[in-house]
Amino acid sequence: MSAWTDNAWSEAARLAERIGELARARHAYEQVLAITSDRALRERARGGLARLGGARWDEVKRAHAKWLAESLSGNPQEALGQLEVVTG
Repeated sequence: MSAWTDNAWSEAARLAERIGELARARHAYEQVLAITSDRALRERARGGLARLGGARWDEVKRAHAKWLAESLSGNPQEALGQLEVVTG
């Protein structure tokens, strides 16, 4: 492990979050917390984890993608109901 490993994990988390890979982003933020001694990096990682809010957002993302696909095919009602349930 190099002196820059925590920075690399932090950047990986930021990029994963940006492209919507929320589970990957959470994992990277957790890695930052596990290895960093840098106070600012630790606070950013904690903020990232708080912002992502856990696995629930993965479920919301899946429900939204399903709703979008079904909306484009002309029948969004079932997927919209599921999206309402998970975002409740």
